Formats: sequence, C-alpha cells, structure tokens
Amino acid sequence: MREFFAVGDLQPGHKRSIVFWLGEERFDAFIEKTNHLTPRTRMIWKADFTAVLGKAYPEWLEFFRKSRGSPGRHLRCFLRSGRPPTSTV
Repeated sequence: MREFFAVGDLQPGHKRSIVFWLGEERFDAFIEKTNHLTPRTRMIWKADFTAVLGKAYPEWLEFFRKSRGSPGRHLRCFLRSGRPPTSTV
C-alpha cells in the first residue's frame, strides 16, 4: 500500500490525504502511520465511501462489522493511479 500511494517516507504520527474516484464521484481519505512501538500504516475513509463499498461488496461489509478473520475468499479491489476525471461542463 505504501508504494502504490507513494507514502513510503511517511513518519509515525503523520498522515497524508488521498482521493478515491469512482466515475466522477470523489471520495476523500487519508493514510496514516501510527505512533506504536512498531508503527502500522492505516487507510481511513469516510462513511460515503464505506456505503459505496458496502453496496458493491455487501458480504464483506457485514463480515468486517462482525469479525476480523477471513470469509474464505478474497476481496478484489483494483486501484489505478492517475488523474481525476475532467468535467465536460
């Protein structure tokens, strides 16, 4: 994740804003590196993006609400780096 979002230099206790695009819909999020003894990198987004993911992958949303294990198959999510869509207005 750090390489894809170019946050390999992120220091513990800091975060960097990122944006997800689905069509022309924008979803703001951020990546942070925790201040733990062994820092973890986490990706955090708002409820609007959770709703979109929940609609596309309802079984995964329910699963993550209930537990932290694996439901037996992998969630496929394809990310593409690039420019946001341009408006034709």
